[in-house]
Amino acid sequence: MDQSRLPLTSLEQYHRPAPRYTSYPSIPHWQARAPTPVQWLAALNRRMASSRDTALCVHLPCDQHREAVHPYTHTVLSELDLYCKALHLRPRLTQLHLGGGTPTFPSPDALLHLIDGILTRVDLAREVSFSFEAQPGRTTAAHLTTLASRGFGRMHIRVRDFFAQTVPTAEQQQSATAVGRTTRTARALGYAVVYELEYGPPAWFAVDTLRWICDLRPDRIVQISSGHGKCTEPELPRRRAQRDPCHTGRRLLEEAGYHAIGADHFALADDPLVHASRGGSLHRSVMGYTSIRATLTLALGCAAIGDSGNTYVQNEHRVAPYQRAVLEDGRLPIAKGHILSAEEQIVRRHILNLLCRGHTQWRAPELRCAAVERATDLWNEMAVDGLLRRSPYRIDVGPRGRPFLHTICLPLDDHYWAQQH
Repeated sequence: MDQSRLPLTSLEQYHRPAPRYTSYPSIPHWQARAPTPVQWLAALNRRMASSRDTALCVHLPCDQHREAVHPYTHTVLSELDLYCKALHLRPRLTQLHLGGGTPTFPSPDALLHLIDGILTRVDLAREVSFSFEAQPGRTTAAHLTTLASRGFGRMHIRVRDFFAQTVPTAEQQQSATAVGRTTRTARALGYAVVYELEYGPPAWFAVDTLRWICDLRPDRIVQISSGHGKCTEPELPRRRAQRDPCHTGRRLLEEAGYHAIGADHFALADDPLVHASRGGSLHRSVMGYTSIRATLTLALGCAAIGDSGNTYVQNEHRVAPYQRAVLEDGRLPIAKGHILSAEEQIVRRHILNLLCRGHTQWRAPELRCAAVERATDLWNEMAVDGLLRRSPYRIDVGPRGRPFLHTICLPLDDHYWAQQH
């Protein structure tokens, strides 16, 4: 019996709010006191002793005026200088992503200054992936050509449910037109295109929106909301008639040639994520799924998140405090973060296994902890509903469980369960 025939009671049980687990613990559960720059740099240097491979995420704020861009990019390069002086080894770049939530791009010349400044401060790995988030209304052909000249090959666009209403508003129609135009321009320059769906799982977009997305044929479709939303009473009659809208959306995307990847990605057959998923090399970082694994993630700019493997940090959200910390105080602008305990590191490993491999095992004593013991009881209940298969010291997620990967990870999450009491 396929996932679409799960009883409604089971559907309601497993469609629940859950973290995306691009980090564990998720940000709301990080420690109240952030790691100090000394602790963060020590964690990075320990990690780099095994490999210099580094992913770099640069946040460009959405609300920056053009005249403020140059001082901001200067601060970003100064922040990178702080890292370069403190790290024992020179970073070897495997991934570079310009993001920050549909950022307002600087001029093409300012982009070149920023990118060239970064590339002169790092080494490049043999295999690299350069990507960026685009704001369709403000991303020009000149921006795309400039980024392509520096090796950028993937463009991300955040897409809203333009056709949720019977008659889209003029603003929605203009936004949809801009997305289509930017997609076609980028494709002509050789970019792979990724659509990030802003308001929930692909299945919860209007069918007309999903068909419009499939017609534009992005290489990837990503859910960027915070997991599956919980059913509300007005939704239930529609769901009873439709049995399971999640199944409907997945079926539509699969019929259009998309392959489900992990918990929240869909990709066309020739996408590197599909090959990585089939080959067992898929990885999940603070930036989502990737086919190129980095030892650590350095993050530059406001609100950017870094990851050393056992420590997370996030920068100041506001531009003025961020610039003051870097330029005036000469320190890393860390605002919050988390140092993982030994048990949290075990849980993180199991969560990554489930999200990237669809299975995990804990036969070795060093892979066991109290969270795993609690999780086994809840996984046994999921096995009864056919979401996964249980065997001694192991679970394997089945086809019926794949739409619920975030929920299957929840039994491991001590922080989630602490909130339930």
